[in-house]
Amino acid sequence: RKGVLFQLHKSIQDVEGRFVILMAELWGRKLLFCSVYDHGFYSALLAKIAFYPEYELIVAGDFNFPASLDLDCRPARICRLRGWETKGVNFLMDDLNLLDAWRTLHPEERDFTFYSNPHEQYSRIDYVLISATLFSLLSRADILLSPLSDHSPVKMVLRFAPSRGPRGWRMSPFLYADPQFQGYLQNK
Repeated sequence: RKGVLFQLHKSIQDVEGRFVILMAELWGRKLLFCSVYDHGFYSALLAKIAFYPEYELIVAGDFNFPASLDLDCRPARICRLRGWETKGVNFLMDDLNLLDAWRTLHPEERDFTFYSNPHEQYSRIDYVLISATLFSLLSRADILLSPLSDHSPVKMVLRFAPSRGPRGWRMSPFLYADPQFQGYLQNK
């Protein structure tokens, strides 16, 4: 978009297709964006991200496990019977000081991103996790409908304020090319 200050610094792709990492600068903030498709590879992801402590994190995608069996599964007993553990997502959040953007804004709400027809079970296994330092910029997080997929996307909005100093009045540079204006300046 015109006027958005974005500069890509580096990109990293996992050879097995489990994650893609983009390191960039947006509005003067160093951000590490990570898109995840996880089946329990937190240590590999953590090893990659740990090399860039100067970046704030936005980690999003399909983590395949709920963060809370009570809030993020229905019925919760099926999740327990399937042996689902919440350690992975919570480990990543704790270790990297990340917040679950949707849960932060909807602390008691039950909504789901995945439905398993064979198990007749709903779960929230898709997340947008952000560095705690980005919390003040978080203005919205929603779980959207997705009729064409078994997963529903999670949308998050961060409000970055462009860093602008005090700006006074400026004369339009087009006036300098206007013959009438040039004549006016010469007479003054």
